[in-house]
Amino acid sequence: MTETRLAAFRRLLDSLFACLPESRWVQRCDWSFEKIFTLPSEATGPFVVECRLDAVARVFINDTLVGSTESEFRLYSFSVPSKCLHQSKHNKIVVEILSPVEYCIQRSAKFSHENDYMIPYSEYVNGEKNWNMIRKAGCSFGWDWGPCVPNMGINQIHILSVPAAVAQTLKVICKMGQSNRSAAIEATVYGIRAHDILDVDAKLTIKDKDGKVVLEQTSHALGLPFVRPGLEVAEFDITLFANISDPDLWYPRLYGAQHLYTLEVILLKEKNLFSIISKQFGCRNVELVREKDSSLLDCGESFFFKVNSVPIYCKGANMIPLHVFTTKETAQEYKIILDSAVAANMNCLRVWGGGRYPPDEFYDLCDSMGILLWHDLMFACSLYPADKEFLENVKEEVRYQTRRISGHPSLLIYTYSNENEELIYNDWLKVGSNRERFFIDYVHLVCDTIHPTLSAEDPYTPSMPSSPSNGHNKWGNPARPDIGDIHYWGVWHGNKPFTAFTEIKPRFCSEFGFQSFPSTTTWRDLDPEEMQVNSPSVEFRQRSPLAGTKCIVEHMMRYFRFPSTFQSFVYLSQLVQALAIKTAVEHWRRLKPYCSGTLYWQLNDIWPGISWSSVEHSGKWKLLNHFAAKFYSDVLVSAVDDGEGLEKTINVWVTSDELSRRAKCVLRIDMVNIIGKSVTSVATKSCEVEAQSSSCIHRIPVKDLLEHIPVISVDKKLALEDNCFLTLSLIGQSGQHLSSNVHFFASPKRFTLPKCELSVSIEAQRPGKIDLLVKAPTIALFVALECTDASLASGHFSENGFCMLPFEEKKVSFVFNSSIPTPTPAQFKTSLKIMSLRDSY
Repeated sequence: MTETRLAAFRRLLDSLFACLPESRWVQRCDWSFEKIFTLPSEATGPFVVECRLDAVARVFINDTLVGSTESEFRLYSFSVPSKCLHQSKHNKIVVEILSPVEYCIQRSAKFSHENDYMIPYSEYVNGEKNWNMIRKAGCSFGWDWGPCVPNMGINQIHILSVPAAVAQTLKVICKMGQSNRSAAIEATVYGIRAHDILDVDAKLTIKDKDGKVVLEQTSHALGLPFVRPGLEVAEFDITLFANISDPDLWYPRLYGAQHLYTLEVILLKEKNLFSIISKQFGCRNVELVREKDSSLLDCGESFFFKVNSVPIYCKGANMIPLHVFTTKETAQEYKIILDSAVAANMNCLRVWGGGRYPPDEFYDLCDSMGILLWHDLMFACSLYPADKEFLENVKEEVRYQTRRISGHPSLLIYTYSNENEELIYNDWLKVGSNRERFFIDYVHLVCDTIHPTLSAEDPYTPSMPSSPSNGHNKWGNPARPDIGDIHYWGVWHGNKPFTAFTEIKPRFCSEFGFQSFPSTTTWRDLDPEEMQVNSPSVEFRQRSPLAGTKCIVEHMMRYFRFPSTFQSFVYLSQLVQALAIKTAVEHWRRLKPYCSGTLYWQLNDIWPGISWSSVEHSGKWKLLNHFAAKFYSDVLVSAVDDGEGLEKTINVWVTSDELSRRAKCVLRIDMVNIIGKSVTSVATKSCEVEAQSSSCIHRIPVKDLLEHIPVISVDKKLALEDNCFLTLSLIGQSGQHLSSNVHFFASPKRFTLPKCELSVSIEAQRPGKIDLLVKAPTIALFVALECTDASLASGHFSENGFCMLPFEEKKVSFVFNSSIPTPTPAQFKTSLKIMSLRDSY
């Protein structure tokens, strides 16, 4: 990327904590990159430039224009005229990158002049204008969680020799037979070749995960060239068919094994190999079940997925780009963030539509890890042009990306945009009388262009026109909870209490969130004097100003006492965030199977800023990711209030996503009295946990709990709320811990917590782990461990944000990311900090 190249040589951006507006001149200029090269002596023409450039660019060879690009999301191939290249002399290639900012302004003006109306767009803090006029990552122009850095640069460029043919893209479509007893494979190779008639042998080989050949066949391909005017090469495609009997099926995490195959196509001519291409794929059948409600009281539709006929409850989060700069996203970083998702018991991620299409390595990792992908196309929160030029560009983008992504069994559903349907329905951009005009443009883009193009390329993957949406040809309020998916932002943008989550009954909630501050180690490059909640440097990283830090503070004051330090504020902000998402997820999991999935906003960060993420830009877990490991566990015990005052009942639920029934489990409920420092057994109950179920298994009248309050209390209900909370434990038949939880009768700020001198010691060091022992002499709520030296510890604690009872000991491990060397116990101990709720004020 241009900015990173400049940073390396001119120290323009020495850190992401630099004031980025001072570098805005970079994205307003055109830039040229050039390289001198010589052709290998054995290279023979014709020649082709293959490239992915970001985004609007021109390519010259020896001062001759060979092609231009207009999308970050496409692979381009340009024929190089034979007279342009020198076989025995130096050659020069120049790539001119045009300013995306200036391009958008000019494109908008041109469109307005030719069509007599302008295309409005969503505006963000410190963002650029008219970003919807170009095909590149919308968030690079600024969003409500990231900076404005419209990338410019070279993602990939090669000069290819094409004496015969070169395979570029492999599309794999797998159609499952009846009862999944067979898989019909359709493999299409797309590429470029010389002008002569295509006359090759195509050898197709399919191997299982152990490398054993499952199928091998050779076909003869003969075809006329498809030539674009002025080119010395032609495009080609070859489709091969195969059938696998009794295939090993792919399932998402928890539901079965992740069996994968490798499909390879070799192109030969007279037994001489001239091109080879391969792809990992899996055999599975995905269904989106949309059935009308049978009850007269309900008039909605079901919305749930089946994989190989098994109903799936989707548990996960939304993903945004890993980095501001595309070229800094590595396979190792994708592995770390996906490991964090798996460790938090997620089985589904949403690739959000305002970012970028991930690289091939991402899809391979999701396949092997059993992570389902709800996949947006790259359109978000805006209206878009519907002129011929733009729609043709989109059509080519959809073809290329769908072919590239095809075959990956992790792919669950395509949605064509993020919130565009809701934006039009609710007139977010205040277009007024032009609303009908923009609805027609939306139809041209989505219904007339994207949908038929994608369906032709991949007819078997479910799709929706937007997220949220009621579905194809079901125009109506996208926020309607009983049809399709919804995005619920009433707590964050509406400043409602956490209990508002429990008033929503969605079929599938694919977005909801709450912000928090990143840990103090992530602020390490900040001037210590700037470490204040409202300092200019901190506010610069708050990109959601309407709710923003004010919303965090207001919710913090509802539930906790005001923090005494900046570090305490960071801790409480993460705790508030974790409790908000916990409240929502537990409620919506209790609604299973009516509700079939929750994907919170958001998993990761694009830079070190204040956001809705559960994993910071550095890879460090916030408390939310630790809480997610519990509220997304396969078996969940949770409690919810029902009723008011002395008539209130505490209902205890058990939710299971497991495929088999658990017999002879034990539910244990204790009441903790903070003042009396006592733990009283409330109930011990044998129970059975049915497979893929959710049910209330125990009810506790508040009146019964008052019996455990000392007689000296004048108002026992007040004493209960001010001094007590419940702990819930679900124990399996063989004594294994299945799930635990806590339930408060009122806001924890009402507690008079004792000071607690927590201690932590290092017990052992194992490969990739350090084992710790935490001791609490008295009650300690929401105990948080932190490694403050980021250079020593990249990884996460096995548990964090937990509650401890008097004299309790808890074993916790720190799990290191495999990419760094493990420090010694002494080194790790020096950077270890621990605090609890009482330490925050």
